[in-house]
Amino acid sequence: MPLNFSIANILHEKRRAQNSRHSYVQAESAFAGDAPHEAIIKPDVSWPGSSKAEGVPQPVPSKTNVPWSNFSIDSILHKKSCAVQEENFFCVNPGIIPVEPQVEPNLFYPNTSAFGSNIYKSQNELQGESCDVLFQRTTSPNTLGLDFSIADNVLHIELELCTQLNSLVFSPPIEYIYSPIEYAFNLHAQFVRKFCNASKKVMFLGMNPGPWGMSQTGVPFGEVAVVRDWFGIKGSVGKPKRQHPQRLVTGLECHRSEISGKRFWGLFQELCGPDPYVFFKNCLIYNLCPLALLSNSGKNITPAEIKASESKALLTLCETALSQVVCLLRVEVIVAVGKFAEKRASIAVNSTGLKGVKVVSIPHPSPRNASNGNNWKELATKILENLGLLELFLPT
Repeated sequence: MPLNFSIANILHEKRRAQNSRHSYVQAESAFAGDAPHEAIIKPDVSWPGSSKAEGVPQPVPSKTNVPWSNFSIDSILHKKSCAVQEENFFCVNPGIIPVEPQVEPNLFYPNTSAFGSNIYKSQNELQGESCDVLFQRTTSPNTLGLDFSIADNVLHIELELCTQLNSLVFSPPIEYIYSPIEYAFNLHAQFVRKFCNASKKVMFLGMNPGPWGMSQTGVPFGEVAVVRDWFGIKGSVGKPKRQHPQRLVTGLECHRSEISGKRFWGLFQELCGPDPYVFFKNCLIYNLCPLALLSNSGKNITPAEIKASESKALLTLCETALSQVVCLLRVEVIVAVGKFAEKRASIAVNSTGLKGVKVVSIPHPSPRNASNGNNWKELATKILENLGLLELFLPT
């Protein structure tokens, strides 16, 4: 019996990477045609190197001579969102497919993500037909230069960074670590796909998630009302592995307000009007570090407050990812939100040779920043005007 797979929009399981005995897995498969389809992916259970290795079935040949494609699970994600109906899937581009958990020892590893194939056949043509997928163990990822969307590439960079950061160990006062890009991926991916699908002139760079903003919504400076009502993003979120009892994640049901996010997005709502695309036509918002770090008391610990012995590895990884996103999106100006973000952005730009990228800053809107007083909006507006950027936010 073929095993059923369903596509949970770009679900990127990384549990396999947390266990050293897990190897990279490649899926090799293709079907082609010209109509929407219904199909089931059937994995082969034989690993290369086993006694069955030479006898594993090859995928069914493509009827339109589309070449076979190898996709490693660390390759870029799929090109388009996929419609999902129950356990089968439709109009699939290369993408990540969450595998139904298996307990049999001779099957592929539980909760392993594998890539699907290009499948375009009519439902009648696929009646009683299935597509074989050959799973192969490899010792390293094989990321291919496929023509995936900008948003997919951004998501890939972010998820890889989260995986790398998961291996870091922090000492007190850090007691709780939230990774909202992972547990709030549903909302975060909506945001990236909706607003980060083209080159951007300006990147606004925050520091890390706050407990009532991105930690809840997966969106930088993600004040709930803004994410839900202005961005039009809906859905549920998961939970951090370990939650502080006074910093529980409830997603869009959260009734607490993030002052920084309310101030930040309030300025651009005022400038741009009712349409958020006025802002995102030329700009994006990105956080240097995707992790929220909390003390035992629930206090938010910023990357600037981490011990130097522990911050070096964190910041090096974060700055590498930042430079990749800047390069991918052809960013010309980084507007750092706060002096720490400005310093780290300058280091990232200079260390990676991103010529022509200008780094400037506006004050951080946090109430912890006493220098703002009650004039953050006026201060930020004046700086943007002096930089010649204010016109980017005016509706045409």
